Amino acid sequence: MAIVISIEEFIAQAKKSTLIVDVRSPKEYKQGHVLGAVNIPLLDDDSRAIVGTTYKQEGKNSAVLKGFELEGVNFFSKINHLLNYQTSGKILVYCWRGGLRSNIMSWLFDKAGFEVSVLKGGYKSFRNKCLEEFNAPHKLLILGGHTGSGKTKILHQLIENNFQVIDLEKLANHKGSAFGGLGMEEQPTQEQFENNLAMELISMDVKKNIWLEAESIMIGKNQIPTVFFEQMKQARFINLMVDKEQRIKNIIEEYSSFEIDLLIESTKKIEKKLGGLALKNSIEALCNKDFYLWINYLLVYYDKAYLKGLLSRNANDVIHYTLMNKNINEFIDFTKTEIPN
Repeated sequence: MAIVISIEEFIAQAKKSTLIVDVRSPKEYKQGHVLGAVNIPLLDDDSRAIVGTTYKQEGKNSAVLKGFELEGVNFFSKINHLLNYQTSGKILVYCWRGGLRSNIMSWLFDKAGFEVSVLKGGYKSFRNKCLEEFNAPHKLLILGGHTGSGKTKILHQLIENNFQVIDLEKLANHKGSAFGGLGMEEQPTQEQFENNLAMELISMDVKKNIWLEAESIMIGKNQIPTVFFEQMKQARFINLMVDKEQRIKNIIEEYSSFEIDLLIESTKKIEKKLGGLALKNSIEALCNKDFYLWINYLLVYYDKAYLKGLLSRNANDVIHYTLMNKNINEFIDFTKTEIPN
C-alpha cells in the first residue's frame, strides 16, 4: 500500500536518486515538473480534456468511469513503461494535488510490486515550496566581469574544487546575451526554470557561500525570480578584471565556429544599442570574417553596459580581482583566503 509523505520527506528521498514519477498529462509535465521526474501519465492530453468535460457536465463518478474507459486498457503499458527505468523498487509519485490520479497510479504500481510514496498536496505543494525558497535568505557571491572574461569556465573550475555553484546559464540553456542562444538547446518554460533553480538552492548548504555568475534579470526568455534577483543585486560582487585582448581572444574561440549568417542575425538584435553605423560596420566585418574587428564594435556597447551595472552596486560590496594569464588556480586560492564562508 502506498504511503503519503510531506514535501520535506519527498525532497529528502528525491536527493537519494529515488525514481520520481509524474502521473499528470504530458502537457502539464512540459509546463513544469519536479527536476528529474519521468512522465507516466494516467491520462494523455486528449483523454484529460474529455474527462474534464465529463466532470463538468456529468459529475465526478461519470468522469472516473470515462477515465477508466479511455485509459484502463493501457494499464499494462504504463507498468511496462515504469519497468524501463532502473529503480530499487522504490518510487515517488505525484499528480496535481495528490488526489485521484496519484491514488489510481500508486495503486497500480503497488500491485505491480513497487514500494510507492505519494506526495501530499501533489505538484502544487512542490511549486509552493519552490516559490518559498526564493524568499529565503542565501549567502550569495556574484562573479562578474566584462564580456569575454571567462566567468563560466571559472565557475566550472570552482565546482571541481568543491565550491557551491549554480550555473544559471546552464539552467536556462542560454548564455544571456543576444548571441546566447547559439548552439544551445531549447530553453525551458519559465515555470521549469524556476523549479530547477529552486531545487539547486534547496540542495545547497545554507551555511556556505553560493557562487553565481552576474546576469541580467532576463536570460534569454527566462526571468530570474524578482525576489531572488534582488538578493543577487545586494550580494558581494567579485569583479574579474581581464585584459581586453584576452577577452577578445576568448570570444573568438567561443563564437567564430558559428555560421556567419547566424552571427549577423544575432548582431542585428542589438541594432538600437549599437547604432546604425556600428551595426553596418559590424556586419561588414563579419562578412570579411574579421572577427577581431567585429568583437571590438560589440564591446563598445557591452563594456559600457557592464560598467553601468557595476557602478550601480554598493562599492563596499565589490571586490576587484585581476586575472593574469588565465591563472584560475590563483583566483581559487584567493577566494579561499580572502572570501571566507
